[in-house]
Amino acid sequence: MRELVAEFRSALPALNEEVFRIQEPRQLARVAAELGAHLRTERFEGDAGKSLRGFYIDDRAVAKSPLICVNTASHPVAVASAFWHEVGHHLSSRVFGAADGARLSLDSSYAEHLDQPAEIAADVVSTLAAYPRKAARRLFSRFVKAGTVPNTDALLTAARAHLRAVAGFDFQRGVRASENLRYLAGMIHFIQLRWVLFSEYEI
Repeated sequence: MRELVAEFRSALPALNEEVFRIQEPRQLARVAAELGAHLRTERFEGDAGKSLRGFYIDDRAVAKSPLICVNTASHPVAVASAFWHEVGHHLSSRVFGAADGARLSLDSSYAEHLDQPAEIAADVVSTLAAYPRKAARRLFSRFVKAGTVPNTDALLTAARAHLRAVAGFDFQRGVRASENLRYLAGMIHFIQLRWVLFSEYEI
């Protein structure tokens, strides 16, 4: 895992050093271009549409350069998270090889990522973009020192506090419960992954 993160940091030196706060699509597009990819943004509405976070394609029959697409129908923080996940696919293609067809990122598939190295690798980029080393140390050091494993409630509380502080993000009022549930699933998945990276790999 450390070797994989080192590979990512060769392209993104600030990864795991600072929070990646960029959310505006034009700025994300510039980042993608610097990494040799093209960003396309689309709005996919409705429950089915919003469950699609984005996708990555590296197929010259489809596009001249690797293509990252993110769904802008969600909160900007969720859009940025999806972007960094797809960047993870772009960077890890050097390790895992280019995938046939599109790599779809769905809100409903977090559990499946645990059995897919390429998906976990992409999730690592998204996780470290939101929770760099200093944030992880602040959130988790007390558990490590006590020799305890935080439960889901403790992890979620930490994630909400962190995301409110760095991005002003929290569950939204006035939206359908299903949308907030999607955000909840993502928050739990990524904060659990960050705990593992910190406690097991010292990343």
